[in-house]
Order: sequence, then C-alpha cells, then structure tokens
Amino acid sequence: MNDKDDQEKERFYENLEEMCNRIPRHDIIIMGDFDMKLGNKEYLQLLAGPCKIHDSSNENGNMLIQFSIRNKLIVKSTMFPHKHIHLGIWRIPGSNQIDHVLAISRHS
Repeated sequence: MNDKDDQEKERFYENLEEMCNRIPRHDIIIMGDFDMKLGNKEYLQLLAGPCKIHDSSNENGNMLIQFSIRNKLIVKSTMFPHKHIHLGIWRIPGSNQIDHVLAISRHS
C-alpha cells in the first residue's frame, strides 16, 4: 500500500470500515498485508502489544492505528513474542513486519 496515493488509502479504510459495520462486532477478525510499520512507542502497548520490531510507525501504520481505535480492534500479531526469524519479512536493509491480524479484545 506504500505505492498508493492518500485518497486510495482512505478509500480502502472507508470500505473496510463499511464492511466492519455490517458484521456483528464479536465476529470481526481482519488479517492482511497492510504494508506498514508499527513503532515501539509506549502509547501503542495496549493497542498493539510489546512485540514490534520498528522504532517508529510509518504513515500506513498510523492509518491502521486510527482504524483500530475507531473500531475498537487490537493488533494481535504483535502481542506475543515470536522467534526473531518469524517477526517479519526480510528486505534490504533489514526486515519488515507488514502482515497483521486485527481482532476485538474478546479474542485475546
């Protein structure tokens, strides 16, 4: 999603939010390649847990954070420790944690 313009990204989240509004709250689990980085900031601990590999969030990460807050979702994929090799995909220079799972806190 990094190569998309801001309007396309906003449309994506609007469509995703419309779909979430049609589904019973207890059934919402979203998985996908959001091509984003979630930073290791303290204010994200409750929303995304402690197991993130990036120091700061990128624009896509900030958009996903806002979407998650609006829809009362938690980023489950960064809640639990993983072996270092399973934390992200490898890209030069380093790795990226781009695939994420969002769920309501009931699925904790």
